[in-house]
Amino acid sequence: MVTLMCLTGCDHRHRPVHGVNGRVLRLLLQMAKSPDSFPSDRIDALMKSKLNQRKRHARAGATLLDVATGSMLLAVLLIPSVHLIGESRSNNRRLANQDILVYEAQQALESSKVLFSEPATFSNAMTRGSDTVSVRTISDGPDVITRLRANADTTLPSVQLLTIQADAWIDTNRVGRMQGSEASHSLRTQWASP
Repeated sequence: MVTLMCLTGCDHRHRPVHGVNGRVLRLLLQMAKSPDSFPSDRIDALMKSKLNQRKRHARAGATLLDVATGSMLLAVLLIPSVHLIGESRSNNRRLANQDILVYEAQQALESSKVLFSEPATFSNAMTRGSDTVSVRTISDGPDVITRLRANADTTLPSVQLLTIQADAWIDTNRVGRMQGSEASHSLRTQWASP
């Protein structure tokens, strides 16, 4: 008996032969028995149909190598972007705090201008100076403290000028004094006698 190996390498000596490989093997057995009656065009057609059948049943999913490569690319791209997202959040928080401080300092200066528009208050600040502190609690953060100081400016003796300075800071450690590690903003202006 003739032993033939199919395309997958299995031995069909004792097994029934099915499918396209089985048809090819049967034809090869016929060829072995009688080489003159071998239909070569039939073998070619069966082999082509077998190749087409393999192409049609190709896997639709990804291989393990594809998954590993994809996850490696995601890791390479996502790790720096997560770091950038964290930096962006901290910058936004810092800028929002700075906006709050600028607003509070401007409000203190504007209120002092209204206050020093009265001649009695202005002359009192010219002789003794003025120093006030106000605390405002922000709903989602620590207290914002604003200190407003007004002193006489003696650089121009012919004109009565007040130098007004507003310091605003976020009191993160809740001691009530401005320290170097806390976010702060200062504005200064001058106000002439009314």
